[in-house]
Amino acid sequence: MNLKTFYETHRNFSKRSRTDYFISPGIKCKFDLIIERVIKANYIPNAADLGCSGDSILCFINNIKKKSFLDITNEPLYQFKNEYCNLSTFEKAYYSHLPVCGDIQNLPYKADTFGIVFALDVLEHVKNDEATVAEISRILKKHGLAIVSVPNRKKYYTIQDKLIGHYRRYEFDEITQLFYRYNLKCIEYFGIYGILMKLSFVQGIKPDFTEEKILDLRRKYDSNTKFRIVWNTLMKIASKMMKLDAKYTPLKYIMNMAYIFMKF
Repeated sequence: MNLKTFYETHRNFSKRSRTDYFISPGIKCKFDLIIERVIKANYIPNAADLGCSGDSILCFINNIKKKSFLDITNEPLYQFKNEYCNLSTFEKAYYSHLPVCGDIQNLPYKADTFGIVFALDVLEHVKNDEATVAEISRILKKHGLAIVSVPNRKKYYTIQDKLIGHYRRYEFDEITQLFYRYNLKCIEYFGIYGILMKLSFVQGIKPDFTEEKILDLRRKYDSNTKFRIVWNTLMKIASKMMKLDAKYTPLKYIMNMAYIFMKF
């Protein structure tokens, strides 16, 4: 099975939408920790989210003028394409790029295009991560930022990683040196998932059952107002716990790391 087919048939990825930020404490924790750093920039001309799925972080950042979405499968992009089609001619020209179904190892963008590129939990899904980093560097402007998150520590690789399409986990020196070879210097790094994320390993026991429950949760959250109110309260508590866990867990035990690289 090729990579495109894998993610088309993996409904937990292909069915994602903005709702996932509100139902998943992990996604909310990750996005919030990253946005806290990105929001420091008062104005961002343009940004791309590579491997955006349907729950792109760009949907939750207001100070970006042009937003570009790329994913390997079409289904998660439909919501962004529909929004693009509803824009006026002026807005299409100045405020957005048409969402693109494409390969992160061979990006359909010109060199020196973006001020910020996001690749969140993507690099580990790509067989040729070297080519991917080269492409990220190519499309970034000088002094542009690449914001990347990856699973941390090779020793934590389990059947759960394999089930969701991970080729690898990364050590700190390994990923920082990989990006440095392509003129990208690490200027900040931080944990996004601490030891609480180990609870996700239970998904590997019954992956089909887990996937179906996630789909049911999305439907219920979108359709049931009372449930949504209760779930939002639980989410505040759970995501706060995950943020504290990420902050205070020693890096050697962190399950997922985020890195901010600057092109030099």
